[in-house]
Amino acid sequence: MIRTSERVVAVTFNAAWNDVGLGSILDDLARRHTPATFFLTGAFADRHPEVVRKLAAAGHGVGNHSYSHPYFTDLTAAGRRREV
Repeated sequence: MIRTSERVVAVTFNAAWNDVGLGSILDDLARRHTPATFFLTGAFADRHPEVVRKLAAAGHGVGNHSYSHPYFTDLTAAGRRREV
């Protein structure tokens, strides 16, 4: 949490399955001069490295959304570490 007296909104997206619609989202964010953070799975980044580069080049944040988007409650501690 970031404490502030200002009213702010965090714009975030999850990217785990495909890049459908991402171009229009990026265009809209650029038109509005709005930064966002994209939480990507490692599998998505492996399949779409050009998208990851495009997000970073546009100045958007990139965060970790695990490698394969499993149900963490079904994993062992070692499995969780591997995913992160």
